[in-house]
Amino acid sequence: MNTPAEIAHAGGAYVRRPFTLGQRTVANGDVLSAAQVRALPNGNLRALINLGKIDLFPSAPKKVSRGGAECAENKKNSLSP
Repeated sequence: MNTPAEIAHAGGAYVRRPFTLGQRTVANGDVLSAAQVRALPNGNLRALINLGKIDLFPSAPKKVSRGGAECAENKKNSLSP
């Protein structure tokens, strides 16, 4: 079962079984964007998940930038015997 936090941070969803989304039919293999997933009413979203029609996937992790000196120091320490 997907928790509300997992749903809120979903990067999108893979369609596993066809269903109708508004006026169009979503086919197996289609991908829903994060915005499309968030636009679905909560009850409908949970039903699609529970019926196995969609599988959520997480959003991509955010890159953390580190200062060059810190990275160089860490690299130097990791190479020392």
